[in-house]
Amino acid sequence: MTIVQAQYKPVPEHFPEGLRDLIHRCLSKQPADRPSIKEILADPYVVKYVATMRLRSQHQGGMEHAGMSFYVRVGLGLGLGLGLGLG
Repeated sequence: MTIVQAQYKPVPEHFPEGLRDLIHRCLSKQPADRPSIKEILADPYVVKYVATMRLRSQHQGGMEHAGMSFYVRVGLGLGLGLGLGLG
């Protein structure tokens, strides 16, 4: 089902405001209002989150931890698709 046709649960209030805003923009019914991948990667919330995860990863001894790559952990940590009725 496409974003235009889908119905989504509200983004949980316990998600940080910056993440909620990003999710809302990504799920916009108007394709022109959705951010590009460049815009997502430049989003202040994502930039800050990735920087924080990099520091944590360095303190844990490298880019790999528990069999998951750094980027997989970042994606999971951002919570994209978790509990939002995606998929």
